[in-house]
Amino acid sequence: RDTFIDKFYHGLHAKAVGPFAANSRYTSPKVRPIEFSIPTAIALLREAGWRDADGDGLLERDGRALRFTVMTADPE
Repeated sequence: RDTFIDKFYHGLHAKAVGPFAANSRYTSPKVRPIEFSIPTAIALLREAGWRDADGDGLLERDGRALRFTVMTADPE
């Protein structure tokens, strides 16, 4: 997230810890950030059944590659 904020927003945005911006009135102070950890992320994905079955660097489950889309409100 830090790299994303630095690269695309030039460090001008606060890190979101939920579905709403940090300064939104809908943001709950009870929501705590999840610490960045590649080993933890890999463990969670493996627990959910995702594996690099063919060694190409992409995770697959049931024959489908893991894909996701990052959506932002800024059209630039």
